[in-house]
Amino acid sequence: MSDESPVLPKGIGNAYVFQVFNTMSWSLALGAPMLLYFKSLGASATVLGIVVALPPLTALLQIPAADFVERVGYRRFVLRGWGARTVMILGMAAVPLAPAHVEPATKMMLMLFLLFVFNVSRGISLCGWLPWIMQLIPEEVRGRYFSREQTSSALAMLGTMLAAAATLGPHSPSAVYSAVFGAAFLGGAASLWFLSRIPDVPVTDERRPPGRRPWKAMLLHPPFFRVLVFDAVVLTAFAGAGVLWIPVVRDVHGATD
Repeated sequence: MSDESPVLPKGIGNAYVFQVFNTMSWSLALGAPMLLYFKSLGASATVLGIVVALPPLTALLQIPAADFVERVGYRRFVLRGWGARTVMILGMAAVPLAPAHVEPATKMMLMLFLLFVFNVSRGISLCGWLPWIMQLIPEEVRGRYFSREQTSSALAMLGTMLAAAATLGPHSPSAVYSAVFGAAFLGGAASLWFLSRIPDVPVTDERRPPGRRPWKAMLLHPPFFRVLVFDAVVLTAFAGAGVLWIPVVRDVHGATD
């Protein structure tokens, strides 16, 4: 037996950089800047709720998409989904630059369509990320990897939001929102490059289990069931807070964008 301790695989540093640019991209395209843009168009609370609800709703597409991951290959599957959503961000950057005679309602509908396609491609491709990483990272060092990955994402989100706060001001013109979403596109494009440099994992026949999935046994497996209950409680609170604070702080308390 070897006395060598498991180590993180070569090239895994690309995954950390990928998370930095990926977080920069989605936090601008799905976060506070997008909600503020909709508010600048006069969006109602219902429209803001739809914007916030799209990511978790389309994340359910991971379930049917999971049957295709191994057939396509982990890296190729995720790259295709991330590539499609990055193209959608380019369209988002163009919407604020629409001519002045275009009605705000039309801009909102167009942006909602782009967000829907963005989230669909994101939701489908998400199911390939974790299996890929789980196969790539030895079990003994997964905690080390995920702690570094989460730290990278958190710092990237903090930096991105500070930069967005410095960019957006009272009554920001449309060109500013276009620049913010353009930065999201550049972050997405950079994340694609680093994503393509993460080592792939070949899919063997053992990872293609035949037959129907034991959904009932999976859902009722005690540890997994406890995770589901925890997620349901915590994410319910997060979902409400995510859409509530911007209208309250901006409209009720008069804070600037």
